[in-house]
Amino acid sequence: MKVEWPNLGRWMLVGCGLMVGGLVGWWLTLKDWQREELVFRARWQIALVTQSPSTENRPYRNFKSCNEARLAGYGSMRADEPSYRSELDYDGDGVACEPWCGGRGWRWRLP
Repeated sequence: MKVEWPNLGRWMLVGCGLMVGGLVGWWLTLKDWQREELVFRARWQIALVTQSPSTENRPYRNFKSCNEARLAGYGSMRADEPSYRSELDYDGDGVACEPWCGGRGWRWRLP
């Protein structure tokens, strides 16, 4: 016996609308810094996928923060690279702007 769902398309549309409405409502309840953090993490993930991990022949650039460097593809700058600055190397291990270390956000944040 075959069971037919009446108006299945309509119910799917209602379900999708509820999901989208819930996401929009959730997004509107976030604070500004939480939205900025989510957008930054999404851009960071896109940059990891689209940019090559090669660190060869990267020209000198002066970055104000590690977030700016990571978005430009300059994450994990070693001390022998021209763009490396000790101010961006928070743990002093010779690698500036290391990627996210897990836990609840970035280990070190700039003011």
